[in-house]
Amino acid sequence: MKFNQEIKDKIQAKEDLFFDKSSKRYNDMSVFDELFEILSEPDFKNNFPKQHFAELNRIRDLKNCIDTARERGEKKAKTITIKIAKNMLNDKVPIEMISKITGLTISEIEKLKSEKDEEKN
Repeated sequence: MKFNQEIKDKIQAKEDLFFDKSSKRYNDMSVFDELFEILSEPDFKNNFPKQHFAELNRIRDLKNCIDTARERGEKKAKTITIKIAKNMLNDKVPIEMISKITGLTISEIEKLKSEKDEEKN
């Protein structure tokens, strides 16, 4: 039996939705749920066990890579945001304004301010 081209095309179409910047589904993680749904179709699972396993692993690896990259990006963005907030505190910008600009909560900024004050003492 040959690998089912229809299933291969479905998988490729879903991946294209995720990676195509002009797509409405660009970067939409729910695409992976749909990919896993395709991979769990009984015909595919039962008739093409080797391909099923290989595709399942490939999609999982892809999703894990994207999740890891996002986590790293979010962590880096948070670090940069905190650095900006600290600079703004040094320039005596009001806490409410720092919160509005950076998206940090007032309590997060007050904590940064108290840490800064403790460093001075």
